[in-house]
Amino acid sequence: MPQSEPVTILVVNEQADEIKLVTLSLRGFFPDCRVESVYSVEEALRWVGRAEWDLILIDERLGLQSRPSLVATLRERLPTTAIVLQTDRSDSTAAVTALQAGANFLLFKKSPAFLTELVLYTKGAIEQRHLRATFAHTHDRHTRLLETLTDVFYEVDTEGRFVFISPGITKLLGYLPEELTGAPFSKLIPPDQQAHARYRINDRRTGPRAARRVLLELLKKPQPTGSGPARVQAEVSAKGLYDARRHYTGTLGLIRDMTGYLAQTETIQRLETRLLESDRHRAIAGRLTSLSHDLHGPLSAVLTQSQRLLETIREAQLDTRLETLTAQAREASAYGDALAQAVVDAGLAEDQLGQVIAEALAPLAHLNIVQHHDTTALSDIGSSRNIWVRIIQIVVIQAIRQMAARQAMHRLDIFAQTVTATGTPIDPSPGLFPAPAPREVEILIQESESAATLTADSLPASPDLIQAYEDIDQLQGRMEWLAPARQPLSIRLWLPISETPQTPVTPAEVAPSPPEPPVAETVDTHVETPPPPPSEGPLPDRRMAVRAAVQLPARVTVGPAVREGTVHTLSLTGATVTLTGPLPNLSEQSAYLVFKTVVGILELQATVHERGMQTGPSGDAGERPVLAFEFSPPGETERKVLGSFIEAAQDRSLAISLEALLSQPDDVALPDQTDSDRRSIDHREGIRVRVALPVRIEGAHEQNPASRQLGLAVNFSRGGACLQAKTLPGQVGETIVLHFPHGNGQGHSQPHEPAAPDAVLPAQIVWTAPDPTAPSELRPTHTEPGQRFGVRFIDLPAFAEREVNRVVAQHIGSSVDLDGIAGRAAVVSARRECRNVRGQVIAITDDHARHQISPNTPIVILSPGFGCTQTDYVALSEFLALNRLRVLRYDYSNHVGQSDGDVLQTTLRSMQADLQTVLEFAHTTWPTAPLAILAEDVAARVALKVVAQRPVAHLLLLANPVLDIQTALSTEHHHDLLADYQHGLRRGSGNVWGLNVNLDQFLSDIIAGHYATLATTVTDLSALTVPMVILNSPAADPSMRHPFPSPDESLRALPTIPATVSIPSALSVTGRTFDARLLASFHTLFTEIARVCFSGDSQPAIHTPTSHDISKQYLLERERIRIRHHVSQSTRDALWIAHLAQLPQLGTLHHHARLLQELYQQALPLEPGMRILDIGCGAGEFAHTLVINHMYHLLHASRAPQRPIHYVGIDSSQETVASAEQAFTVLYQELQSMFSKVATPTTAVTTEWGIHAPSSHDSVDRIVSHLSLSFASSPLTFLREAVRTLTQEGHLIVTCVQPHTDLARLYREQLHHTGQDELSPAAQIFLHYLGRLHEAIRHGLLHSFDREQLSDLLTHAGATPVRIVPVLDGQLLLATARKGKSAG
Repeated sequence: MPQSEPVTILVVNEQADEIKLVTLSLRGFFPDCRVESVYSVEEALRWVGRAEWDLILIDERLGLQSRPSLVATLRERLPTTAIVLQTDRSDSTAAVTALQAGANFLLFKKSPAFLTELVLYTKGAIEQRHLRATFAHTHDRHTRLLETLTDVFYEVDTEGRFVFISPGITKLLGYLPEELTGAPFSKLIPPDQQAHARYRINDRRTGPRAARRVLLELLKKPQPTGSGPARVQAEVSAKGLYDARRHYTGTLGLIRDMTGYLAQTETIQRLETRLLESDRHRAIAGRLTSLSHDLHGPLSAVLTQSQRLLETIREAQLDTRLETLTAQAREASAYGDALAQAVVDAGLAEDQLGQVIAEALAPLAHLNIVQHHDTTALSDIGSSRNIWVRIIQIVVIQAIRQMAARQAMHRLDIFAQTVTATGTPIDPSPGLFPAPAPREVEILIQESESAATLTADSLPASPDLIQAYEDIDQLQGRMEWLAPARQPLSIRLWLPISETPQTPVTPAEVAPSPPEPPVAETVDTHVETPPPPPSEGPLPDRRMAVRAAVQLPARVTVGPAVREGTVHTLSLTGATVTLTGPLPNLSEQSAYLVFKTVVGILELQATVHERGMQTGPSGDAGERPVLAFEFSPPGETERKVLGSFIEAAQDRSLAISLEALLSQPDDVALPDQTDSDRRSIDHREGIRVRVALPVRIEGAHEQNPASRQLGLAVNFSRGGACLQAKTLPGQVGETIVLHFPHGNGQGHSQPHEPAAPDAVLPAQIVWTAPDPTAPSELRPTHTEPGQRFGVRFIDLPAFAEREVNRVVAQHIGSSVDLDGIAGRAAVVSARRECRNVRGQVIAITDDHARHQISPNTPIVILSPGFGCTQTDYVALSEFLALNRLRVLRYDYSNHVGQSDGDVLQTTLRSMQADLQTVLEFAHTTWPTAPLAILAEDVAARVALKVVAQRPVAHLLLLANPVLDIQTALSTEHHHDLLADYQHGLRRGSGNVWGLNVNLDQFLSDIIAGHYATLATTVTDLSALTVPMVILNSPAADPSMRHPFPSPDESLRALPTIPATVSIPSALSVTGRTFDARLLASFHTLFTEIARVCFSGDSQPAIHTPTSHDISKQYLLERERIRIRHHVSQSTRDALWIAHLAQLPQLGTLHHHARLLQELYQQALPLEPGMRILDIGCGAGEFAHTLVINHMYHLLHASRAPQRPIHYVGIDSSQETVASAEQAFTVLYQELQSMFSKVATPTTAVTTEWGIHAPSSHDSVDRIVSHLSLSFASSPLTFLREAVRTLTQEGHLIVTCVQPHTDLARLYREQLHHTGQDELSPAAQIFLHYLGRLHEAIRHGLLHSFDREQLSDLLTHAGATPVRIVPVLDGQLLLATARKGKSAG
């Protein structure tokens, strides 16, 4: 064993032979060792100090005889040396005595392995001694290193108590290390910093996520003087410590004193500011000196030339005139000097604006989070100085609070500039021409990219934004607050400058003007004229924004009436419009304006003012109403866009039009639902958006690309488009190709959008009509109309489908897109976004009444149930919004819906974080509005915890809450999944309540988030301080049960049962009409909200929205979900292939077997020779059911068939059809012997298989479509083609999925009924597919319908619905229809 130093061993023994034996053994194993032998106690004590002994071997007869014993003496003198005692006794008494005396080890001399044990222990003792020495050296070196560091090193244990702290703490805070060892770190944290310091000093994270350079305030050691402890600014970096088993053992960290650094930084910033100010003053003085010098040059020349001219022509009797000219030149020179001096004085005057901003930021100076960039100076603010200070201070503090609320703290930059009446910034530097008078100060407060560490708790007290709004209104200013999800916070203030009279500066010495001499008649003389009489014309324009005279087309919609007109004047603050036709009283009504141009649109809110009547043009005897639209203050971007529109309208370089939608007056009764609402429903699968896209149309018979005629797409959807052209490119049913050019097209004057699809789109013409409204370039002649025709896209590749989706997504906005601006929806549904702590976008819909609502309007946050989306609550939201509530609907991240994330990552704590984010968004945006939260099933449990932890809401409404998560999971899966997980059982992904999730992560999150048991619910209920109401209701669809157990049993187990209200219907619906049960539920819910959120008698009368408005918004949001998840036919086809692969498993469901029998029953009666078409035959399940039942029918009738029934099975792939045909052949062989007495299967039923449906009309007697409708590209086209091929007396039998179809519950029930384990691999594979199917339905990939929607679709396709019933335990709809009389 190599050693850096020789091993030293001392042997104390009286027996020479034992000494020799031991010495030989030790030297044999340690060749370089030094072994010394002594024979007495006295000799041993003398040899102890002669070397540093690694080991001392003592015989018991010498080691324990003396008092004190030799072992005890040596242990006291050599504490680190290993002492081994050898003995003849083998009893435990000897061992105990030796160890008590101080020996490290005891060896039995008579043991056969004595020498081996001696060598091995010696080796271990020597290594241990060397390790101990190395550790001591390392410890000493680290101690010296820590003593030389200026930073303070510390270590805390798992409970946050100091285990070690370096001596530098004494210089920093005055404590000795011994005073803090064992004390909690909170001893050093001020009370107002505790929340911020928590999990910082004792941070458990490691790597990049650990705390780095976190700025904190620490308390110094209290002094005996009795004054409060001083604070020290320090920077903390920390990371967690973990043992080999990844158990947390403590935290290591560094504390750095930042007091001097921050003081130096502040001093440097102050000196830099003063240096910049000095440079600015020096530059101004230099420019003014140059200006004065430049002004003196020409004036001196004028004076010199005037004197010469005076001497030259004095004899011409013009001396008096020239002396006057000379005096005027002197006067102008003096004015120039005075002007220069005045400008210098103004430039060097006291900057009151800078002082105001500095005074407003003074309470925040110690936070080092706001930086003022001095970009302009203003010497006179007037008497509003204190109000300015208060406004700036409130806005800055509230901005910091908002950044803290969204956990993204950055430094704020403040810029200020003076602007003119039109919003143009004023250059503060002097020039040759006088600058325009400043009318406002524009102050920009903007979030920078520089990170900061601060919490809202450390901010000084400040009034809320309401006070700032009141102060701004008092000054007649305005504020713009922008807090977008993907951009930094930005606030702009416009504060008016009080106007003071300008007194001209008169030079001190100016030569008096001599009297005016008589002049000739050709010289004009000044004549005093009396003031003109008062004019009866229009008064001077006193508007701050200059009006531009324009001529723009306008269209104004008031309720159902549409009026055309012309925009005559346009400015940054408003517009004047003259209309045709009478209008009702519209004064002070709100309006929604859209300016449309070739490059985009601009949306503005405005207030209407009536301006009387105007006489029409010659030939028009009537008068026309004039409306003035006063714009709501636009943002900076909107103002710039509007300014560019005004300039373009003046020089007519851009085609601009205005469309206005006026809100419903408050005193007009809201219409109830009528039959016309149902007639106005659009049956297209995709939402149409208005566009103006130039297109080249390749006709059906065109070969030359140059001959493609120009057209214009006027509306667009995922399924087709409407186009205008000079001539029709083909007949109905023919195929054309659309080529969209890149960029702006030429050749037509209509405004159009530049975002055209970057793909060639094949399409089929479906209708045509003459179009007298087509632009002139799209007409054959000025007198002939153009052509308008509709096309349906066909066989689009995946890339083209993505391009079509992109175009629709760019143009789709709100419910107004469905009917154009002429829609008169009483509820506005605005899209909003915010980001959660993971940076994912949460999609929010803000529903509120179209009329002006105050910031105090009560807010209801709708938290969707597990597996649901915000779209499921459109009807409820429209009802509440129409009744004077603001409703915020949102979708969870990592969930179904419009928000970001993957469904596989769904957890309850991610749902909790999303609700907290939306709650913060609502509370920050409308701080004075009462808040109510409505949550359903599992989301109700999440909402309970959120409100218990942060009671911002005023009311909590829980609909069918799941209060015991563990019981709910056990009831659903017949396994205690949480207990299994806690015992170490891991299962990967799984289907939970219809969604495929990471099951291990989901269960772990439930435990970590304290959601598992009913006891956690009781804990949250005990912390709840806001009113709570439980709502009990049946399932959304009466044919489908709740996926969650009833909360009644959980409620009975609670110590105190909360207030419970029963409602007759579920709150999430997909239909378009209100039945009595649904209205009663909405009324009950509204009553509960109004009781808390409306004060006194202010509760409004209850109104009911129209089914038309609900349907529009529902279709719009379903389209957004499809676009969000990139729905395409290629994805749908891939899911159909997966569906075919899982058909054997689906066929094991006894409900599915009954469904096939039901399909057969609906096809009866079957007459000889009938043709049956099976669309989407799959594996031929219906064909098997048809043949078997028909053969039994023939057997029962005891007669042979006259003619066979002809069955035609078609599917999308040749492989599927071939497999079905082969399986059917096997079935024929099995049935051959069973029914040979009556007929063979081939004579009873003949078959035909293929991938194409029959093309002839009236050729099929029965059409069966089992789930094919949901997988079709266009359900309407699918049904029309089916009806076309159906005979007049034929039957159409279709099945489709419903919006909430979840076949996993049905399959799980059968597994439990048959005693099979749903967690087996085979069952998990099928459940995973059913989860994909459910997500596809929720995302709109599969077409789903409720009864009313399916009935309308069949009717629109030309069929007459006979019967629509739920089947497959309520999961599917089965519809039977006949061919309508007008079909085809």
